[in-house]
This record gives sequence, structure tokens and C-alpha cells, in this order.
Amino acid sequence: MQSICAYVLTILGKSESYRMNLNTLLNYPILGYSNIGYTIIFFQLPMPKTIYSKDYKLLLAKIREARLEADLTQKEVSDKLGKTQSYISKIESGERRLDIIELKVLAQIYRKNINYFIEN
Repeated sequence: MQSICAYVLTILGKSESYRMNLNTLLNYPILGYSNIGYTIIFFQLPMPKTIYSKDYKLLLAKIREARLEADLTQKEVSDKLGKTQSYISKIESGERRLDIIELKVLAQIYRKNINYFIEN
């Protein structure tokens, strides 16, 4: 018997109708496969808080380092972005989460390849 490990929301604590809907989905073939002959395993993995991870702290340090290498102040960067100085300060301190699009824009301002920030 084959096993399919699925990272899905745990059904513990969910309503009975949710369980019935989930069971209904599992009983119908999806893309030619059904759950007959398979073991479906449900479990929930704890999501680490990435803003506290070592890798995220390294990213923040690289962002600050790139700004300093570009010889720019937080105020100068914020003016280029049309944001406040505290916006840049919060990014560099980890108070504000940075998404990939914002990282791309900062990389352009700092004249760095985006891989500079991502690689260890």
C-alpha cells in the first residue's frame, strides 16, 4: 500500500461538516487517482517564525550593509521609495516584514543583484 503524506490543515477542532466535505473530496478520483489503495496521512507541522530565524536576521544585516556600501542614509533611501525614514528603519530592524518585490526594489537602489541578499 502506498502512502501519500499531505501537508494540510489538521482537521482537529473543525466542524463535522468540514470533515464530511474533506471525506467526500477524498472519496472522489482526482486526476485519475482515488484514495483506494492509498493511505492518506494528515498532520500539522509547526510553522517557524521566519522573522526570528537566523537566515532572516542575516538578510536584514545584508540589507543594512548594502545600504551603507551604497553610501546612502535611511532618509535618502526612503525618499527614493516615497516612504518615511521609519519605514526603512523598521525593515532593517525586523519590525516590518519585507516581501520579495520590496527586496527587488531595494536591490536596484543599492545597485546589488538580488542574489546578494539571498545567498549565504
